[in-house]
Amino acid sequence: ARGRYGVGAIATKDVAPNDVLVDVPFSAVLCRESLTNDAVVGSAKSEFFTLLYAEIDNRHSRHNRHAGAGGTPTSADETVVLATALLLERADGDASPWSSWIATLPPRAGSPLSFSDVVVAAVPNGVATLRTDVLRSRVLVKKHHDYIRRFLSLAYRISKRNQGAFTNSAVYQSLRSIAEDSSSARTAWTWATEMVLTCVE
Repeated sequence: ARGRYGVGAIATKDVAPNDVLVDVPFSAVLCRESLTNDAVVGSAKSEFFTLLYAEIDNRHSRHNRHAGAGGTPTSADETVVLATALLLERADGDASPWSSWIATLPPRAGSPLSFSDVVVAAVPNGVATLRTDVLRSRVLVKKHHDYIRRFLSLAYRISKRNQGAFTNSAVYQSLRSIAEDSSSARTAWTWATEMVLTCVE
């Protein structure tokens, strides 16, 4: 139902504890289980995201080994993965299993990440923290974009060595466009990050 507070749902009968209200299979969710499943995203995408998750897991395992902690990805890691996946699926258009949902996403989320330099500079001194947060977030978004660009080179070398499906696929070409160091690619990456933070997570 669509109301004054947005899109929602109402119960038309009493709901008992432990009743299942919505049953969504993993294959319909943009997540680790679907992105690493050949049957859902195809072998090339599955190979890339399997490599990406493995690199993230290994990095955290190395970092936390001395403390006896595990290699669980952080929310920042998930944001990077989902932003990459969202841009890949958007590039696929109607061929993407998430095309209907992606078509509903706004061109911008209106978060501080999309504020122009003029707007950021105009933030009153009394809320200078907002200006600092925006600038810090921009640096972080750029860092994540740079990370994907570096990892893409690593994934290509691993896939080529293993004669994987990723190396010579359209997925690789799409990822090169996503990761390139250009104004349009950075704008797209910022949009995807906004969508993940406001519409996905």
